[in-house]
Amino acid sequence: MADLNTIDEKLGHLIRRHKHLATGQVLIVAANVAVQLPSRVIPLGRTVVIKALPGNLIGGTVRIAGTRADAENASVGYPLVVNEGVALAVENLDILWMAGATVADGITWIVEQD
Repeated sequence: MADLNTIDEKLGHLIRRHKHLATGQVLIVAANVAVQLPSRVIPLGRTVVIKALPGNLIGGTVRIAGTRADAENASVGYPLVVNEGVALAVENLDILWMAGATVADGITWIVEQD
C-alpha cells in the first residue's frame, strides 16, 4: 500500500488547496431593487457557492443575475428559494447582482481563498 504522504507530495501540484475561506451575506434593502455583491476575487479553478438565507420568507425568492436589470426582472434572474444554492465559476463576486421582493431577505456566500 502506498504511503499517503508520498502520494500527497506527488499529487500536490495537481490539487490546489486553499488555506482560507471568505464568507459573507448580502441583504435586500428595497423590494425588487438589485444589490451588487461585494468585490471578492475568486481563485482560478474555484467556484463561489451562493445560498438563499434560511430565514428568508417562505415561498419568496431572491434572484441572482449578471446585471442589475436582469436581477430586477423576475422572469430573467436565477431564482433561489429558502436554503437553495448555486455554485458559480466567476472571476469576481462583484459581477453578480441580487434582488427580491422581501426586504431583509438575502443570500450568503462562501469561497475558498489562497
